[in-house]
Amino acid sequence: MENDLEKIQKVLDYIEENLKRELTADDAISVSGYSVTHGYRIFGSLTGWSIGEYIRLRRLSEAITDYLEHDRKLIDVAFDYGYGSQEAFTRAFKSVFAVTPGFIKLSGIKIQRLLDRVDLFEGGNALLSKEIKRRMKVNIKDEIIDEYSDVVEVTLPEMRVVYYKIISESPEDLSFKTISGWAKRVGLLDIDGTRIFGYNWPDPREGEKLYGYEFCITIPDDWSEDECFPFPIKTLHAGRFGTYKFKFKDMRNAWNKMIGWASRRKGGKYCCSDSDLHWREETFTHKKHYEDFGDTDMILYLPMTENSD
Repeated sequence: MENDLEKIQKVLDYIEENLKRELTADDAISVSGYSVTHGYRIFGSLTGWSIGEYIRLRRLSEAITDYLEHDRKLIDVAFDYGYGSQEAFTRAFKSVFAVTPGFIKLSGIKIQRLLDRVDLFEGGNALLSKEIKRRMKVNIKDEIIDEYSDVVEVTLPEMRVVYYKIISESPEDLSFKTISGWAKRVGLLDIDGTRIFGYNWPDPREGEKLYGYEFCITIPDDWSEDECFPFPIKTLHAGRFGTYKFKFKDMRNAWNKMIGWASRRKGGKYCCSDSDLHWREETFTHKKHYEDFGDTDMILYLPMTENSD
């Protein structure tokens, strides 16, 4: 007679065989021979996941790997894994990583797999060890504390800024030189407390070489539109952010860390990069002279929702 481990392993194997087909939690649990309610309870106790969440993350994990590691179109991967449309797959991806699949692919950022296949008999051990449980869980609190202890949550106030955006294949450099050159000429960079932020707007998209990058420089409250000409004025919204300090030369690794932190943070409560708050990059080139631009101090800001705790 099969024991609980053997029955739930049959469920896990069935899920793997059907990730590219229409698959419901009830269908999967039925192969165990348990009633739905009892099967759900046993599955959760042995794997640490609800069966619905396990199916969702395994399907998304395999779809992401298929898209990022193979030369395949996003829409083809979406249909292969049952998402129904490219938009549905993109929404599922952004719900975890906060950016689009195309952004990750174009930027070359490496992301960790969401969830590997679970084998309850891994290593010939029929007991579900703590180590297997540890590897299965995405958002283990102690791991977040150790791996992301240098990611700090802060609140940014509302800021009045001038801004300038360029859309091209590599817009950052010209956008920065244009607005920072003006700011230096009018003495804005000499004012204590001046800050410079930048962000993609809009993000790079699959199949498109053009994307936008916008730089914003804070201005005193009493500066008029005439004093800021030819640049327009707007307000950057206040909000709660996860932040990480780094050197410019480590930009890719920094974003990799922040995306990892976002996907593993308890509750996963953060805003997408196309929200009004933006994923911001703050530069300090106006604060000191750097012999090597790669050593420029920078801070990344990943916006979080108000109910993120």
